[in-house]
Amino acid sequence: MSQSPVSDSATGNTDNYLAGWNQLADLIRDGASFSGREENCCFLNLQNGQFADTSSAWQWNLPDDGRGLAVVDWDQDGDIDVWLANRTGPQIRLLRNESNSLNSHHFVALRLQGVRCNRDAIGAKVTIRIRSSASGRERRITKAVRAGEGFLSQNSKWLTFGLGDYDTIVSVQIAWPGDSKPQTIAPLIVDQRYVVTQDQAAARTVAVRSELNLVAKALPVSMPSGAVRTMLSRRRSVPRLTGQAISDESPVILHDGKPTQRPRLISFWASWCAPCLSELTMWQANAERWENQVEVAAVSVDAVSGESDNQQAARTMAASLPNLSCSFASPETLAAVGQLLEQIYYRRQDLPLPFSLLFDADGQLAVIYKGPVSLEQLEQDVRTVSTSSPDAYLAARPLPGTNITAWFAPDAVRLAEAYAEAEYWDDAIDQLRPLLQLDSDSQSSVQDSDRIWAGLQLLAKLAAQQHRVADHTASLERMLQLRPDDAAVRLDRIELALVGKDPSTAWRLLRPLLDSPFESVGMTTDQAIRAGQYGAHLNRTTTAIRLLEAAVKKWPQSTDARFHLATLYQIDHQYSAAVTQYRLVLDRDADRTDAANNLAWLLCTTNDDELRNPPEALQLAQAILQTVDASPSYLDTLAAAFAANGQFEQAVTTLERAIELTGSDSPMIEKLTNRIDVYRRRQPWRQD
Repeated sequence: MSQSPVSDSATGNTDNYLAGWNQLADLIRDGASFSGREENCCFLNLQNGQFADTSSAWQWNLPDDGRGLAVVDWDQDGDIDVWLANRTGPQIRLLRNESNSLNSHHFVALRLQGVRCNRDAIGAKVTIRIRSSASGRERRITKAVRAGEGFLSQNSKWLTFGLGDYDTIVSVQIAWPGDSKPQTIAPLIVDQRYVVTQDQAAARTVAVRSELNLVAKALPVSMPSGAVRTMLSRRRSVPRLTGQAISDESPVILHDGKPTQRPRLISFWASWCAPCLSELTMWQANAERWENQVEVAAVSVDAVSGESDNQQAARTMAASLPNLSCSFASPETLAAVGQLLEQIYYRRQDLPLPFSLLFDADGQLAVIYKGPVSLEQLEQDVRTVSTSSPDAYLAARPLPGTNITAWFAPDAVRLAEAYAEAEYWDDAIDQLRPLLQLDSDSQSSVQDSDRIWAGLQLLAKLAAQQHRVADHTASLERMLQLRPDDAAVRLDRIELALVGKDPSTAWRLLRPLLDSPFESVGMTTDQAIRAGQYGAHLNRTTTAIRLLEAAVKKWPQSTDARFHLATLYQIDHQYSAAVTQYRLVLDRDADRTDAANNLAWLLCTTNDDELRNPPEALQLAQAILQTVDASPSYLDTLAAAFAANGQFEQAVTTLERAIELTGSDSPMIEKLTNRIDVYRRRQPWRQD
């Protein structure tokens, strides 16, 4: 049973809920049926608190994969008939109630019309009191007018009351939506149909319509051919496909996405596949006919099986096809094609044979053929994919009809989110790129502005994930044009400039954050720290220190801001100020091993006699390694502390261990090697 999250904080429920959807998606991709192969069921209310299963007796036990159900007195004979809708064929079925007891049973049918409430009187309740002349018994029946029943279903708005052998209607009361008191209407006669209008005392009789001649007949059944043709409504890129020439096993590029002089058909076949061989013979016989229209590449899958007999048979077949380019498919190509099919059809399935891909002259996939394709169909599709008409995509429609896309233009951001969720990264980014070109006139409302901003944020995120530097840069630049005071976007753009080794752009963007009064910039603690780090990276340490000093003044309890201010002091050789800030960090958070490590390093390596405190440095360094795993950085500090205290053997041993933990290509190796030489000469390390 599906389990939706019951609260915002119910992380476990949310995880289970999403996991359930993922499992459902896997079932769909694996081609599992939603049908439990269960027969339909029908239950009869015995009016004594129990129900009886009448499925077989009433011929309800159909093996259909049922979905919707609607009840209506279709033939207006006083009993309820049922329309059924199925997921598969027959897609719709009518079950007519032909009970033989109708001659002795009665009914009354009412259709309500609201005046002071909704026209269809949805929500109204009708209570009738009936009596049997033979036994004198009375009973009440209540029905309500509803807009929907069950799954994707809506019953008739006629309320049909089955009365059985009760032949007298004593009273009828209607509780209209919004009314505090029910309305009582004039007595009705059984076996009639009435329209009741709100506030009118008498009901109006409605005649039974003429019979609808629905003739039961068998559905025509067409045998499946096994061939499927799919013209893509939106052509797509395909990864590089490679193989080996059958003649000499030289490497062959089947598809590289580059434009070609004409459309290209890649037909996959096997030596043991009879339909494949027939299709290849057809390609060979008509090669001259379409020489200037389409290029055909015949790609055998026999090499993947590893069966030498199959490969030899493929070579023999290829020798009889001089007009075709024949090759063996590589395992990587077949894997890529399999993934392509899964993305397009959302199904995991074996590669059908024969199987063909038709690319247009731009190198984009246009048509997929599962099974044989006729000569006429191929020629028609080649003409279609060769046209540059903007309406060429209409050929992908499985059925004719009216194009309503102009009426319901999809929201680009939501569509991009859907593409991204399905990991169609190219399609998602393509949907968002037009937002880069929108000018201020396109933002007719705050809602439009927020929509464009959300789209640009998504574009920046996707471009960063997919390493699309140009799109990432363009999206951040556009966002800065729209909101130049957004510190988060500005910092992201600075980081991108630093990664791209563009310090001039980085400084141009960073300078307003560092030079403006801190209160006017509106940065968070983390953003101020980032700005300070970028300033130090650009050798603007003094300005960066001024920024973080203001941040510490605003957020005195922030150990992160103090720690990074201390590191900037240390970089700027203001060791006394750095020591003061490191101590303040540890006063507020004694578990900050990064602050303790930096403080220990300063206390044992500084040339300032007033600051140097080797015993405290050794105590700090040893305490760190009692709480965390050894790392080259922490061991380096411990070795320096040992050396500062004259314990050079321990310093050498500790640094040797640090070197063992450091990769040979690490930039730390040279520093550690230089220091161990100093310790071996029984000298402590000193800061420059």
